[in-house]
Amino acid sequence: MGNTATAALIGRMRGRTDAPLAQRPPAEPKLAESVPLQRDVGWPKATGWNKTARTIDSKHSMVRIPLAGLAKQNQDPSPNKEKTDEEAAGEAIVWLRPDLDVSKEVLVLVHLHGLTDRSADPFAGYRENNADPKTEESAEARKVAKEKKGFVNPLAHKVRDVERDRIGQQVEAVEDESKVADRQLIAVLPQGTGKSQKKGEPPQKPGFGKNFDATPR
Repeated sequence: MGNTATAALIGRMRGRTDAPLAQRPPAEPKLAESVPLQRDVGWPKATGWNKTARTIDSKHSMVRIPLAGLAKQNQDPSPNKEKTDEEAAGEAIVWLRPDLDVSKEVLVLVHLHGLTDRSADPFAGYRENNADPKTEESAEARKVAKEKKGFVNPLAHKVRDVERDRIGQQVEAVEDESKVADRQLIAVLPQGTGKSQKKGEPPQKPGFGKNFDATPR
């Protein structure tokens, strides 16, 4: 993310557990023209989880940062209006500790589950669900709710990385060789569209951007 922007973000989060951060980080120092920095904190049209940086709740310290304007990331739209109104182009989620030392080496975990090809999947990547997302899972919930009044969809206004993959919770639990919380481990979750493109497969719409190869290594 860039040391200056990262340091500013985590500096503001220290001592806070559930308060959002500023919408945008301070300007980056000017680097070489060959290394453009294009990133905003907060996703377009987002009003909840992906509006700004935040923690899960007062019990967790990991900071969840939605980044937008990423030039090397997927640039294709994926409306998924049956699930969410949020955008998909040039976006990612980053999880990090508020005491990350940006002057030291950082270990990056990349989690590639931000795809949107399955209509039955309860989440459209890492975008927040609308009030009543249409999936097989929510349809089952409606059946149960027929006997109750005031049905509220259990998937409403939730995000996959917190509810399903539990990325922030898992990274927060990782310890280093001294059995101390590993503050240098961060997680990067690209938001994609469609399916991932693997080597040898027939051409298809790339999931995480042009020429992205999801072949396991």
